[in-house]
Parts: sequence; C-alpha cells; structure tokens
Amino acid sequence: DLLGWHPEIKKHLELYGQVDIALDPFPYNGTTTSCEALWMGVPVVSLAGDRHSARVGASLLAAVGLTELLSTSTEDYVARAVRLAADTNRLAELRADLRTRMQGSSLLDAAGFTRKLEAAYETMWHRRGDKINADKAGSNGKAIDCVTAFTLPGNLQLFLPDSLEVLPRYVLEEQGAWIPHESSFVSGLIAPGMNVIEIGTTFGVYTLALARRVGATGHVWAFEPEPGAAAALRRSCAANGFTHVEIVELEGPSGAQDRINTSRKPEIGNNAPLARKLHIGGQVKTEGWEILNAVPAPCVDHVGNANDLSRFADGTFSEIYASHVLEHLDYKDELAAALKQWNRVLRPGGKVFISVPDLQVLAKLILEKDRLSTEERFAVMRMIFGGHVDQYDYHAVGLTEEFLTGFLDAAGFVNIRRTIELGLFSDTSAMAFKGVPISLNVIAEKPPMDDVSAAANMKTAARLDAWAEDVGRPSIDFLRINAAVQDAEGICSSGRFFAAQSPLIMAEFAGCVEVESQRREIVNAFAAIGFAAWRLAPALQVLVPFTAGDAALVDIGHNSLFFCKSERAQALGAADRLVCTRSTWKIDLKASISALTDLLALPYAGTWVERWDIWMKECGIAAQDSADSRYRTALEHYAVSRDANLSRTTRWHHLSMALGLLSELAEPDAPVTMRLTYARVLYEAGLTSRANVLLATVIPRLLEGEPELIEPF
Repeated sequence: DLLGWHPEIKKHLELYGQVDIALDPFPYNGTTTSCEALWMGVPVVSLAGDRHSARVGASLLAAVGLTELLSTSTEDYVARAVRLAADTNRLAELRADLRTRMQGSSLLDAAGFTRKLEAAYETMWHRRGDKINADKAGSNGKAIDCVTAFTLPGNLQLFLPDSLEVLPRYVLEEQGAWIPHESSFVSGLIAPGMNVIEIGTTFGVYTLALARRVGATGHVWAFEPEPGAAAALRRSCAANGFTHVEIVELEGPSGAQDRINTSRKPEIGNNAPLARKLHIGGQVKTEGWEILNAVPAPCVDHVGNANDLSRFADGTFSEIYASHVLEHLDYKDELAAALKQWNRVLRPGGKVFISVPDLQVLAKLILEKDRLSTEERFAVMRMIFGGHVDQYDYHAVGLTEEFLTGFLDAAGFVNIRRTIELGLFSDTSAMAFKGVPISLNVIAEKPPMDDVSAAANMKTAARLDAWAEDVGRPSIDFLRINAAVQDAEGICSSGRFFAAQSPLIMAEFAGCVEVESQRREIVNAFAAIGFAAWRLAPALQVLVPFTAGDAALVDIGHNSLFFCKSERAQALGAADRLVCTRSTWKIDLKASISALTDLLALPYAGTWVERWDIWMKECGIAAQDSADSRYRTALEHYAVSRDANLSRTTRWHHLSMALGLLSELAEPDAPVTMRLTYARVLYEAGLTSRANVLLATVIPRLLEGEPELIEPF
C-alpha cells in the first residue's frame, strides 16, 4: 500500500502500527524516518555503504545495540529481512523493547553528546591555536594583514580579513547583513546632518551605513583600538568615497600597529583553560557554576575553605562569586591571603563579584535609637558580628568600601568598582533591613595579559573628554559601543562628555563571551550617569523599557541594549520610536475580531481552519476567566499588535498584554499550541533566549505525538 502524507504528527506516527519491518533505503540511508521507526518499535534493516550518507543506518543500529540488522551486501540485506519477517516472536520483542533501548542509548543522551562535541571543539580549538601561535613565531609575532572586499546592502564596499573566524565576516556571509533587525532600526533613526560616534567599529559593519545615512553634512567619528581594523576601515571609507568619516585610532602596546586581531577572541592554545565559574559559599546549584563550601552538601562540588584554593591551577576560573564570605576571615592574615588566592586562580581579565556587610551602613543603623527598637538594633549588631548559629557564623572583620578596595588593590585586582546589585544570585547581596540595603557589592578584575583592546580602552574615557574639547564639542546624536572590545564602565567615566551630551547610545554584545555580567555592568554604569536602559522589540522596531533583573539579562540573548537621558527618550517617544508610557490598554472588540480573522486567514492556517472555527465558537460562549477565553484574548492582542496602521506604542502595549496572558497560560503542561504562540510572541518582543528555551520543550512533545492542534496558534 502507498500511504499519503498526514499533517498531524500523532497520526503520522500511528501509521507505524501497520508496519512490521522498515527497510532502510540505500545508497542514501534514512535518518528521521529510521529514528521514527525505532521509536515506534519497528526494527530497521540497513545496508552499510562506504560513505556518511550510506552509513547513517549503521550508526543508528549500533547505538541501540542491533547490529544484527546490519548487512554488508544486497543479498545479505534481503536474507536478514526475510529471516526477521519469519520470526514473529523476535518482532514482538522488538516492538515492546525498542523505545526503551532508544531512550537508554546515546541517541537520546543529549548531555553526553554535548560533552563529546565540546571535547571535539576544544581539541580543534587547541590545534588551531597551536598553529596560529606557531605561525606568529615564524613571522616575528606578526599576524598576516590579509583583507578582502565584501559587498554590503546598498552596494557598500567593506574590507574584512579573509577568514571566516572573523565574526562580522562569518555573519555577513551567512545572513548578508549585520544583525538585520538592529541595523534596520538604527538606520531608521539616523538622518542627514547628524553626528555619530562609534567606539570599537567591528571593521565598519555599522560605520559605512551610518556614514551613508548622515551624508556629507553629517560626521562619523570611529574610535578603533585595533590598528589592523582601523587600516581596513580606512580602505573601506576610501572605496566608498566617505570623506566625512574620521578614524580616531587608539594607541595600543608597542608593536600592535603591525598586528590585526582577526577573531577578537581571547588568546587560544594549550595554555587557555576552559571557562569555569566558582561560587564560594554557594548553597543552591546553578548551571555553569561550581560550588565551594566548608560544609558538605549534595550541591557542593568542592569542600574546603575560601582562603585555600590550592587544589585549583592558576587561571582556572573566568569568574568568582562570594556573597558574605570575606567577613568570616581574619583581617590580619586570612583575608589578604584569600584574595591573593582568588586572584591566582582567575584568568587574566577574569572578574570577582564580592558582597559583604557594609560596616558603614550598619554602624549608622545601630545608632538610630529614635527609629529602631532595642531588638532591631540587636539584629543589626548580629549582622556586624555574625549570628553565631554554628562554628562558621562568626565575623572577624568589618569592611567599608575604602577598606575592601584597599585589600583588593593589595591583592593585585584592578578596575575595582562598587555596584548597586550583583544580580547573579538571590542571596544576601540584595538584603535590606528596614528598607536600607546593608550589603557592599563590589566587582573587580584580574589585569588582562597583553590585551591590545583592554590597554587602549584604559585611555578611551580620557580621550573622549579630550577629543570633545579638541573638535569643539559637537552635539552627538548617536553613539555605538562594541561591548566585546570596550568596557562601558571605563567609557562612562568620561564625566564632562556625558554631562554635556544626550545621545542615544547603543551597546552591542555580539561576540561577547560573558554577556550577562557585561550587560549588568553596562546597565549599572550608565544608570549611574543618568542614562536609562531600553531594549528593541524587533517585530515593531520600537524601544521598550528594560529592567535589569536576572531573567531579563538572560532572556534577550546577545541582543543590544540602548541608553538615553529623559529628554532624548521623550523625543524618540514623540517620533513613535520609544515607548515612554506604561498603561493598560483595552481591546477594541470589533477591531480585534477583524485582526484575528486576518491572522487566521494566513496560508499556514488552512490545514486546521475548520476545527479552529469550531474552537472559536465554543470559546465565545465559555466563561471569561477560562483558559480558552483568556487564550483567545491573548491571540486578539497579538493580532492587533500586527496592525501597521496603529502607532508602535499602541502595538507594543497589545503585544505586551499578549505576553502577560501567555506567560500565565503557557505552563509546561499547557497545550502545545499555546506554547508555540508564546514562543512566537517572545521572539517578536525580542526575548529570544526565553523563546529558544521554550521551543526546546515543545519539540519533544511534537515528536512523541501531540494531540490534534485544536486551538489556533
């Protein structure tokens, strides 16, 4: 019998109930169909060939322990199939056992596969690093300056290193444009005559487009710390005739002028350890972090004291986190020794996140006799000296910002700065007493090793102030920062420049390794100088408020953030490019029904239109607080958000209403249709990482055979 295609996955998989044996085609083996057959209890007979496409069946059968079904010739293939067809007992055993075999095999061991893949990547990375280092040694340490022309949209000529290891080259080859939804938004804001600054040009992927938009009456200043990238950008500007682009080349260490950093990645080779993170004193397991604690527990990876990290090699960790740990160490010897240990096990450029009770704040609280009762001031005293609930709960030192900075400086840390919150974990770092934050939160770094960009970045802040004076303090409309090569906190220390200017600032995180921590630092740094954070809702091309909570830092993935002062926000709001207001929007029933009808008339919906019509009618008579009724309301809000005749602000409020409803409805056990809709809305709102996580839970349900898609999506 020849069976036709079935649109429902469940019905499709049920067809395997009519099949006893699957014959793997050759010389091009099946993959998805073979996995489906094995999952549904149908044995697959395969013929092994001499190349990958002809050996997929062999790999799958070996993984589930059924090499008995693998043949080496066409005669053997036929014979094995005939023998198996005659063995009904064996067929019954396989029907009952195959799914269990598959579940216990490497085919579904995602974690194990990932570990092997990572090990392979690491091996390739080290081999590549060894080759690069050998090439450098053979050419007196100078990397080859090799660039080639690449055509951007609008026929702009961009010169890039001739290597796919360069991030912009890779992205442009793959997508044809640099982060299209962000590029489109920025292009829509820039007008002729505007003045623009770039800090870290990414070889000019934005520079050239900005130069074309501002025209000859505008100006672009491109601050570039890498001499090779600056040289390539000069060639690009010359090729496009852009005389209004001025490249401000920041000085690096001696010899840097002869080198072009093609990948903008940390130094590679056998001396570069894998990124690891250490949580000292942690009590809850968090993915990506190893816990060191003096008290053994299931979540603890390393049992030991904070001042003895002798078990770890130099440069083991990229980040160390310790909340309310250092106050337990003796200030005479232990505290200084511990910080030196922490510095030793950090990578060059690695960061330490520290929170301690703020002695200055607590001392003020304990003196507030008029406001605090005796019991409350006694509680403050316990915060200073420890709760004494066990042998570890005794404090041996009191720390202020001045004291802690001194200890960190003596231990060799640099770029020491206080921050309002660390935001990595829900712990005592965010503790408040009577509304007063009692923790001193500090971030510090181990000095980078021979880092051209970092060295140049130390001068960027001072140079911005001096540059502005030299060129007559032009009014700047837009400033783009490449966060992969520039430290925004250092840039934000350009006090005079930012006090006098009110540009829209874009911080781009493409190519960043530690995105969450970098984004957190940048948000805090700009907030401290009066620049609020915004993020882009890509589907609507509008900026919406960004709240720097833990979830938000992760949810937006590698997407950029934008910053501006209130006056710039008001101007962008008036231009319908930024959502200033927060209000509840009621939906126009007639408009929403029309919009939803248009949405469900799109071609993809044709397969399910009849059953969806039934659902819509049933939903219309359901209780307003029912899940179906609320889901329909979410669909209506989403449908209205697609109406290009409405303002972006109005559309965003409808999209955010849909987000709110779907976040309540799309629980893990909710219908897959609701979760699919939620993922789509998350993507359009710019919450890409959360959408990816959500879809990763939906796909297995679809593969297992989800019930019919009754609800619209």
